[in-house]
Amino acid sequence: MRNIILFVLFTSAGIGLGAVNVWNNAMAINGGSFRWNDLTMLVAALAVTGALLAVASPAVFGRSVIVGLLAMATVIGCTTTSLHYTIHRVGGVSDAGAAEALAHNIRIDRAVTKVRTLATAEKAECATGIGPQCRDLRKKLDAAEAGLAALGAPRVVDPSAERISRAAFGLITPAQYRTVRPLITAASLELGCNLLLVVAGLFAPSGSSRRQRGSVIEATAVDITPCPVTEALQLSGAASNRELAQRLGWSESKTSRAVATLRRAGAVTTKQHGRQKLIAIA
Repeated sequence: MRNIILFVLFTSAGIGLGAVNVWNNAMAINGGSFRWNDLTMLVAALAVTGALLAVASPAVFGRSVIVGLLAMATVIGCTTTSLHYTIHRVGGVSDAGAAEALAHNIRIDRAVTKVRTLATAEKAECATGIGPQCRDLRKKLDAAEAGLAALGAPRVVDPSAERISRAAFGLITPAQYRTVRPLITAASLELGCNLLLVVAGLFAPSGSSRRQRGSVIEATAVDITPCPVTEALQLSGAASNRELAQRLGWSESKTSRAVATLRRAGAVTTKQHGRQKLIAIA
């Protein structure tokens, strides 16, 4: 019962993490929106295949080490391929977004530089009086400020990437972190899902143990049937444990152990007779 509970718990956790992984991959592949397409379904199929093989791997290893190793190699192959497609697509989306953000930041930097240059020139020119040159600089400054305002959003930054870069003392740049982050997320989800399902497979219930126990009992019954205990009971009838020990010349503890073995095998039975418990052939 305990194994079944652990199996259900680990399987549920693995399935949940696998679902999060598929959802995360689908969102990343499609640039932040969930849509089913050829690539999304391929990544989902690879994740499901890897998960099924992961949960079955302990049982496979129990039957054949070679087949188990092949199964684990397949799990690793599915995971690697899924990560490849996800990161390849995510990298393309990220590169496109990064290029657009970079171009936007460059336009803002140029506009700000132009405004500052014109403002400095206008201040110097108009300090001595308002002349044609001063009025011309003011018009250019107004146009530059209007162009800067038309750009709308401020510089595009990634706060989380900036924080990670500062925490790493600049050893990792924000651009490097933005490249690695999807890989870390996808790989962690894949690894966590497969590990949970492997552990679940260790606790998976099996019907073989019951059959094995039955076969052992049957074999034991066959082996122990022609024994002094059953022969004594057949000759003299039912008896208590003490009487049976006296007939056999055994100690009471040895007789009790033999009777217990025969009772489990179904060869003898015990019944209450007054205050005594009598042993008889089943």
